[in-house]
Amino acid sequence: MGNQNIFLHKVFILCFVFSSLFLYPFHAVALKAGAVKAEITPDLGVPLNGYGARLGKGARAVHDPLWAHVLYLADDETEVFLVSLDLCVVDRELREKVIAMAPENFPPQNIIMTATHTHNGFGGMCKNYPIRFVSGRYIPELVERTARIISQALRDAKEKAQNAVLGYGSIQQNDLTCNRRYPGGPMDPQIGFIVVEDANGNEIAIIANMAGHPTSIGDEDFYSFSSDYPGYYYLEIEKLASPGCVPFFLNGAEGNQTIQSPEQTSGWARTEKVGRLLAQRVYEAQKNVTLSDVKLKLTAQEILLPMSIATFFPEKVLFHSLHINGLAISFFPGELCVEYALRLREYALEAGYKTHFTVGLANDYLLYFVPQHLLFDKTYEAGANFFGPQAEKWVLNTCLSLLGIEKPELQKPAVDFPQVDKTNQMVSIVNLSGTSYERGYARGQFSKEQIQKRFEELIQKPILEGRYLPEQGFFSSIPSSWINISSLILPAMAISIRPWAKKLHSEVIDELIGISDGVEMPFDKIWLLQNAINIQNAQSYNPLFDTPLCTAIAIYGERAGAKDVLIAHTIDWAINESPVIFRNQTANGINFIEIGFPWFDGTICGMNQAGIVLSITRDASIKTNLAEDTPGPEFTAKHILSTCSTIEAAMEEISKITISQAYHILLAGKNNKEKWTTLLFPAPKPEDTIAQNLYQQGILLGCGSIANASESTVRRYSNLLKKLEEERIISPEELKTIMTSSDNQDTSPAQIWNENSRLSVIFEPTEKKIWLSVRNSDGNPSEFIPIESGN
Repeated sequence: MGNQNIFLHKVFILCFVFSSLFLYPFHAVALKAGAVKAEITPDLGVPLNGYGARLGKGARAVHDPLWAHVLYLADDETEVFLVSLDLCVVDRELREKVIAMAPENFPPQNIIMTATHTHNGFGGMCKNYPIRFVSGRYIPELVERTARIISQALRDAKEKAQNAVLGYGSIQQNDLTCNRRYPGGPMDPQIGFIVVEDANGNEIAIIANMAGHPTSIGDEDFYSFSSDYPGYYYLEIEKLASPGCVPFFLNGAEGNQTIQSPEQTSGWARTEKVGRLLAQRVYEAQKNVTLSDVKLKLTAQEILLPMSIATFFPEKVLFHSLHINGLAISFFPGELCVEYALRLREYALEAGYKTHFTVGLANDYLLYFVPQHLLFDKTYEAGANFFGPQAEKWVLNTCLSLLGIEKPELQKPAVDFPQVDKTNQMVSIVNLSGTSYERGYARGQFSKEQIQKRFEELIQKPILEGRYLPEQGFFSSIPSSWINISSLILPAMAISIRPWAKKLHSEVIDELIGISDGVEMPFDKIWLLQNAINIQNAQSYNPLFDTPLCTAIAIYGERAGAKDVLIAHTIDWAINESPVIFRNQTANGINFIEIGFPWFDGTICGMNQAGIVLSITRDASIKTNLAEDTPGPEFTAKHILSTCSTIEAAMEEISKITISQAYHILLAGKNNKEKWTTLLFPAPKPEDTIAQNLYQQGILLGCGSIANASESTVRRYSNLLKKLEEERIISPEELKTIMTSSDNQDTSPAQIWNENSRLSVIFEPTEKKIWLSVRNSDGNPSEFIPIESGN
């Protein structure tokens, strides 16, 4: 009986134990954490990093030491190293060396390396020349030394690991940081923090996350090593927290953020005040959070980079996201502007996360990322952005997908190859439909080969041949023995003309983005190509474009008879180019047709469903002043066809743009009183008697006036006027004959149809008719054929 009782007692205990296991989940391994710091300050003379003005010069003093802070975290499934370095950036060369020296069998993708972005840290660890102009000469032994210190710190942190608990939270501020580019512009008020404690309640590590450039040091310490304001954050945390607590600073989306001057401080007092206030507020806030065992989820993924004008970036780069219970942290390999952090946080909170941190300058350095609406501003951040406007959706989509958040509006829409019809002369009629982006994408698909060919011919080749090398300035001072300067000229040119796009209507920008995606060519290359005429003609590197672009004329009033108005446009183009008709069925605007060339997205001439005709001419003998930063009206006025149904609306849009001396715009359409009207911009001057007399006769010349035009333009338009001398009604048929008239003995630009003429178009807006003649293989114009609007 006693043995039976003992047996039953044992069975009862076993049942209790097993039932407890099922009813109350048991964590086999609790959270473990260990943290260390190691000094990485190099010898004096090592180049500093952060300012090009230093010209790669070395440090002359040490104001305060530079540190590597390492935190090891592990639960029963995941272990991760978080490394924060008092450096300007994490160079790829340093990360690769650290990975090579890391603890054996530790997953390399589980090492997250970040930089505080102090501009008084050391450089010398990047091989790429564009970066070396700022970070100084490459010193391989410096990379080796720094990596050895960091890798030993990894081992030390793991060896110190002990049972731990963790808490996190955020507080708000409005006096520590601000927008450094736009007064009163967006700023990130959030200070995020994480605290890790041991089983006895002693802090192992306290982490702060705030967005603000550590660029507060100047004057006599411009060439001194310093961690900037994060250094004072370290000192204050170490004073307030338990002995041995390791402070960490993770910079946020600091691209356009800087620190303020609390209590009107300046110089080192300002630097210290910001650092210590940050520490004090974080330390007080962390007292109020609940610490517990947590679950870690680390996502690491190599992500393909978006298209870039620069060639010195890798094909892929490592991204991390770290989830700690309800906290999500997005790590980004570059400098994000604050708008990204604000949007990512909004999306993360909507998806159910309690808190979201953005950490920049992680694992690599891709320079700046500016949101699309700021990309075309003349700012340092936009100028250091080597990715096009598509990068905004790429950043958001990449970071969100690593958090398990999918946003359909960030995905590229599927666009089919456009339907292409042929005229009797085998001219392509490309049928485009949808949004501006979708029409641009389809246009890019159709024109892909031509765009790639013309880019090589008109942009890449002249650059490689050295035609665009400046005679003075930064590039002229670089010895050719150092580097092939042509590799830097392309991105420099692209970024210098990018602000011209700021004058474009948003629909035109969207179309160019679509073309970029359709061709699979960076936006900056597409925009360079669209401005090839202005670039080449401005510097006179090549006579390729030294020909008049077009001949245009408007016949209106009684001279046009029952037609009310006729517009004729002959396009001259020195390149042997095949014209294309683009038929646009818009998603929300007005359908329209434009006639041009495959690679050129600007509107040379076209007509919309409301009968608005746009005809743009250019006198190439008038050189372009690139300093005006204004793209041609082929782009700034392009949106008129898709948005304007009356002449008044079109006039209002034209009033918003700058028309350089070389251009004229012919505009025709109905006014608000249903009367057909024809206008020229800029209008002929009142004292120009020739132009005023012609206007009274119902004639507007596309050149505006022959009084101030170039010699070949004067001769060409004079030939045109001779054919209109008699006062009579001009029919579409007679205008066709006039616009294709030529002289077999003289094919120069003095003739209406000349050696460079590619096509001639007649617009009958009252009838919504378009007639087209193209250049035959023998150089003569073809018969005119009607172009169906497809409306």
